[in-house]
Formats: sequence, C-alpha cells, structure tokens
Amino acid sequence: MGNWGNEAGLGAIKDKTREIMPRGAKCRCPCGKGIATTVEADVTLVVTCSNLGAYGITACLSALLNKPDVLQDAEVEEQMIRECIRAGGMEAIQAMPSIKTPVDAIPMDAYVGVVKLMKAVVKQGLTEIPLARAEIEE
Repeated sequence: MGNWGNEAGLGAIKDKTREIMPRGAKCRCPCGKGIATTVEADVTLVVTCSNLGAYGITACLSALLNKPDVLQDAEVEEQMIRECIRAGGMEAIQAMPSIKTPVDAIPMDAYVGVVKLMKAVVKQGLTEIPLARAEIEE
C-alpha cells in the first residue's frame, strides 16, 4: 500500500511509478535509481495517504470482527501525531515538522476528520437500527 510508489508492496507498479512519479526513475541520492520500489505484495493498494489507507483496512476489520475499537478514535490519532512532532518527527512531503499539515501535507482537521468519519461509519454499521415506526414505539 502506498501513495508515491516507494512503499513496500507497490513493486507491481514499479514501471508506472518510474514513468509518472517525480523522482520515480532517478532520485537525488548517489544511487540515482529512483524511488520506485521493487518489493511486491499479494495485493497492491494505491491510496492518497498510506496511513489513511491502512486505517480504511482497519475500519473494515473492525466491522467484520464486530469490534469497533480495533480502529482508534480520532482523538488518539491526533495525539499520536502531536507526540510524533514533539519527538522530532517530520512530515514526509515537506520534510519538516508541521502541526498544520502533519501527514502527507493534509491539513490536521481534514486528516483527523477522515479517521473520525471511518470510526463513525463502523459504529453506525454495527448498530441495530429500527426499520419501522412500529419498532420504535414498542
């Protein structure tokens, strides 16, 4: 799973990564071989943000296992990001710590909002909802 073609598992699309991604075929480091990974996986999942792709898979597992707490709360996610930045973590695209756009240059409120939405969808999906007014009145 990945978003730039350099993440392990995206080797199945390495030729396309080399063709279309900046630094795909030639990187700036001394090797000059480009960022395209050769490591393949059974399933290739291309996402806008690797973290959110992983959380999407986690949300599916939460629903399938009927365990909504498998996916962390948005508040936990935001706290993890803040602690990473406090510890010196850098945002990957901008190569600097950023509380405003902490993950793949996505604004914090939008990023955490996606996690919150996933959690809400899982919880709602696992909640029995009355299908008719008669069920509500019983």
